[in-house]
Amino acid sequence: MSNKEIQLFCRDLNVYLMERFSYKTCPATSNMFTVDASRKLFDLYFRFKPNTDLWKPDTIVIAKIGFKHTRIGHGTDLLKFIVKVSNKYQTNKVGIEGANDNLADFAKKLGFRKINNKQWIIDITELKVSLEKTCHKIVI
Repeated sequence: MSNKEIQLFCRDLNVYLMERFSYKTCPATSNMFTVDASRKLFDLYFRFKPNTDLWKPDTIVIAKIGFKHTRIGHGTDLLKFIVKVSNKYQTNKVGIEGANDNLADFAKKLGFRKINNKQWIIDITELKVSLEKTCHKIVI
C-alpha cells in the first residue's frame, strides 16, 4: 500500500461524507495507515489495508464507527460506499474491530463472521450480496 493510495481513499471518503451529511469542508484526514473522520454527526476510524496477524493487506478495517442518529441507514450506506470503492483500491474484505453488542448484531445480520472476541470480517462479494438482499427487504 502506498501513501498516495490512502490519500485517494481519504479523498473519496470525504466526497462521500460531504454528500451524505451535507458538510462543506472535508471531515476525513489520513496518515500512513489510518483514516480518521470525526464531526458532530459521525465518528469514524479506519485501518486501511493493514498487514497484521489479524488483518490481511486486502482489508479495510472499521476500527471505530459511531453516528449521532442511529438505525436510519448510515452504517449500511457506509458499507455500500466501501463495496463501491473496493475494486479501485483492490480490497477484498471488510473488517470490524472492537464491536460492541449493537455493532455485533449489525455485523451478524449482514453475514460478517466473528474471528476473535470482538473482531468481525466479511468478503466484499458476500457483503455486496447481503447488502442487496437487505435493501430489497427494506424496499418491499
